[in-house]
Amino acid sequence: MQQIFEEVIISSVISVDIPEGLLKSSNLRIKLMSIEELLISLERLTRFKLPDKRRKRVYRDIILRFLVEPKINSQKFAEIPVDYVDKLVKIIWNNSVRSLSCQNFINENLNLYLAYEETKLFKEKTLFDGNYSNYIDYVSQDLLNISSLLKFLEKNKIENLSLNTKRLIEINKLTSVENDFEKLFMQAKTIRKKKGYIFPLNIVILAEGATEEKLLPAFAKIYGLDFAQNGILLIASGGKNQVARLYNEYKKCLNIPVMILLDEDAKNIAENIQKTMRTDDNVFVFQNGEFEDIISKNLIIKCINNFYKNTGSITKKDLELNLPMAKILENLWREKGFGEFNKSLFAQIIAENISSSKDVPLVLKNFFNEIEVIINKQPYCINKD
Repeated sequence: MQQIFEEVIISSVISVDIPEGLLKSSNLRIKLMSIEELLISLERLTRFKLPDKRRKRVYRDIILRFLVEPKINSQKFAEIPVDYVDKLVKIIWNNSVRSLSCQNFINENLNLYLAYEETKLFKEKTLFDGNYSNYIDYVSQDLLNISSLLKFLEKNKIENLSLNTKRLIEINKLTSVENDFEKLFMQAKTIRKKKGYIFPLNIVILAEGATEEKLLPAFAKIYGLDFAQNGILLIASGGKNQVARLYNEYKKCLNIPVMILLDEDAKNIAENIQKTMRTDDNVFVFQNGEFEDIISKNLIIKCINNFYKNTGSITKKDLELNLPMAKILENLWREKGFGEFNKSLFAQIIAENISSSKDVPLVLKNFFNEIEVIINKQPYCINKD
């Protein structure tokens, strides 16, 4: 990645004009951010995280790394008022973009539209700390020059950009000619459907781990439900207890529905979640064990034999044991000389070999149908094998 930006790296230290009342000292010196550093920060500022927490973390890193004088450490940063932090980051960011693109014009509509998107996604009272009447007013106080950065990327045909940055480039063009935010929001959904940008989101799915993270989108896509095109964000939570923790956090701050997917051994957690679950949310529990237990044996045999064809093979008889499928596979890996069983690798092997909707387990078809009901807000007929 460094090579891509080799000709436009900036690392000089400059003195800048200080807004009245910002500092007691008359000296303010900053190190300019490189294009790579700007892009990393932009990605972190626009990812799916609660905006106030996300902004504080990114702004903290920017100030600690790029404010040369006065020097602020982690302890001192915690004592700085929010307005002060916003202004310092604005100075560092906008001077960095100006030195890169030679542009000082800020497309205010872009920043305010992105704030509008966040009010669609998050409950406004959770978005920011401060004495402003609403979130958009808060954002308008200290605008980061994101638009000039995006124009620079587009003009110079910078490659290897993230999907989210590509989306922002398109949104930047839209907001330069349109200021009706609801109309822009609908246009952004149309672009998402066409390009698979994920955002704006329609729904969040909380699942337990890496197996679901790899296999759910793969099964859904072959079934006809593309997660990215339909604004479905899947979060691998890191275990059933983390699913419960995240749901308790998200139900307080999200405006969009949350679907929860749990293994059979998490029934007690599912029951506790249901006690305080929001009306539009839902929890779905596998009744036959873990994710590996719902995958058809024929698909498992096909995938393993295709992947390990030079090492060994398995038959249906190998899988017909009165054990959880994950345990059967763990034993088979050892017996057949496949190495140590790895759930994530197994999921990847399955995902790469799904070829038709017949491979999709019925329980997942029902799950995907429920998602479509939520998205479309209309009755949906469940397909059956």
